[in-house]
Amino acid sequence: MSDDRGPPQQILRRLNLNLLYALAAILRAPTLTEAGRMIALSQPAMSMALRRLRENFDDPLVVYRHGERRLTALGEALRPRIMRIMREAGDVLDLRLDFDPATTSRMIVIAAPQEIELMLLRTTIPSLLRQAPGLRVELVPFNYSSVEALFERGVDLAILPGRMVNPTLPVRLLFEMSHTAMVCRDHPSLGDRMTVEQYLNGRHVALSEDMEDGNMGIHDHPLLARRNVLVRTSMYAMLPALVERTDLIATVASWSGQYYASTMPIRLITMPGELSPMPVAAQWPVHLDGAPYLEWVLDALKTGIEWHGLLSDRFDHQCG
Repeated sequence: MSDDRGPPQQILRRLNLNLLYALAAILRAPTLTEAGRMIALSQPAMSMALRRLRENFDDPLVVYRHGERRLTALGEALRPRIMRIMREAGDVLDLRLDFDPATTSRMIVIAAPQEIELMLLRTTIPSLLRQAPGLRVELVPFNYSSVEALFERGVDLAILPGRMVNPTLPVRLLFEMSHTAMVCRDHPSLGDRMTVEQYLNGRHVALSEDMEDGNMGIHDHPLLARRNVLVRTSMYAMLPALVERTDLIATVASWSGQYYASTMPIRLITMPGELSPMPVAAQWPVHLDGAPYLEWVLDALKTGIEWHGLLSDRFDHQCG
């Protein structure tokens, strides 16, 4: 679609860049008054800003009616983009060639699957906070659609299954995760070993299909695809809880299974069919590549991975 407004430089010269702050606030806040509070502008000033933005985009962007706010299709499309621009602008203004954890007060936003949060980040984040008492960490819900969708929501660092890696973005392999079967310690029909027939005839509990496919590729593995799944959950921590007093079988990451087996009346059985280990990688937006604070976080992750005994000899491998 053609754009007759001129090259980007001319558009920027015509549009006061302060309006980008107003646009970000308008697309986030439930009311125009609240948007003004976010950036310390009066109601008349915000109304003027909204009028200018509507003229620039030739679109209402947001409609306020009966105490509710509704974004137009263009407003919805603009929201993740403007949030990304504001984050990148903040990173530019906050750019330092050195980084002192002891004095930092910055925020870092991390997204990771639940099992990574529960096992790796529960040990890594306390270590970060000991070194950087002023650091703020936000763990946001993981999105299995794409890593780009995570970055559009303002994520600084994504820890994700290798299946989701975007090869055009900075990436670092962290470790490879194997899987095991987890059952109640007193399971009525399973001993120390399990055949393929027992696995397929057993009753299973599993994560929701998109979560499990993102982590293990269930549609690519016939053994997983043919299970008799009776219960699905969107909470990883529910898997051991549901296994504990039932005859259900859960297929889980080996490291988390070992942890649960040491704290709950459950046990692990080697998978009867070979599941290829799943690579787990870290990715971050291009504009953060080489940022000292991000390298510091990656070093902390490496230490946590070593503590769990998962370190890959390819940790420092950079993929392009």
